[in-house]
Amino acid sequence: MLGKMLGHEFKATGRIMLPLLLGEAALAVLSYFAVRFYNTMPLLLTVLARIAIGAFILASVALCFAVLILSILRFRDNVLGDQGYLVNTLPVGVSSIILSKLFVAVFWLLLAAATLAASVLLVTGQQGFNAVRLSVEGFLSLTDAEFQAVFLEMVLEGAGLVLLSLNAAYLSFYAAMAMGYGFATHKTFWSFVSYVVMGMILNYFSGTLINLAATGWEYVGRLDLDSTLSTLTQWRMAAAAVAASQLVKALVFYFVTHLSLKYRLNLE
Repeated sequence: MLGKMLGHEFKATGRIMLPLLLGEAALAVLSYFAVRFYNTMPLLLTVLARIAIGAFILASVALCFAVLILSILRFRDNVLGDQGYLVNTLPVGVSSIILSKLFVAVFWLLLAAATLAASVLLVTGQQGFNAVRLSVEGFLSLTDAEFQAVFLEMVLEGAGLVLLSLNAAYLSFYAAMAMGYGFATHKTFWSFVSYVVMGMILNYFSGTLINLAATGWEYVGRLDLDSTLSTLTQWRMAAAAVAASQLVKALVFYFVTHLSLKYRLNLE
């Protein structure tokens, strides 16, 4: 059933997300031509070029925030609002509802970030492409195979941490709203209170893990190890601490959301 829920969620959210992403891409193309031919344009066209560039900058700043907000509102309206009478009576488990919302929300946010990066690269033109090319060539030119492997491992682990953190962040909003909407009145207020209280408790736990990792970091730094090995060991310890804290947060927020939707949801 999760597959069907994912398909339905992609169709429902795509009606909003795809126009946003296509709009960002269209503004990037307009800005590309505006930047390239600005000095040769007539006065009227230079004004339009400035408007296009300004619109691109504003759209770029707002895009990821808009996707985040729309995903949160989608969960609120579709699960906790009037549509919840239909969604919560479907012959699917609460887990399928939560995970479908979560996976689709993270997907759109990552796609928005990729679209934004590609748009900025297009507008910067040759300079942007040269910067990327030089970075890739610089990495490939490294003669130390061990350093290359360490760098690639750090990049992949960093990407995994970002993905895990995004899931935890979305689930924190879901959990807070699910708890807040379990009350008969002042649902938004109680959602905010739930978000703050859970955040304070789990941030204290995360800080404890990171402090422990920092202690180990200092200990490894004092050992007489090869510099590459020492750097990799320290990175692994830091990454493990962050991953553990984000994983615990995600699990806590998931179970809070699940239990709240199953036992405390109040759609009145």
